[in-house]
Amino acid sequence: MNDRREHDAVIADLHRRLDDQEKLIKELCEIVRESIVIDKEHKAALEQMIVLWRGSKIVVPALMIFVPTFLAAIVWFREHVKL
Repeated sequence: MNDRREHDAVIADLHRRLDDQEKLIKELCEIVRESIVIDKEHKAALEQMIVLWRGSKIVVPALMIFVPTFLAAIVWFREHVKL
């Protein structure tokens, strides 16, 4: 008889733990749903940031070439052309 009570207690504990896990899974699903909604809202901004980043990979090296060249041309012009 005592063995039956122990089994019932173990089964009741398992059911309680499964209920707790079910609640946690439902909370997790809600968090995932909210993050998906937020991701959709921020998608356009993230895409713009990606475009800017990709563009900067072209613009920054170009500036590193053209700005010193332009400054050197100004210095050469000042040294060689007397107005």
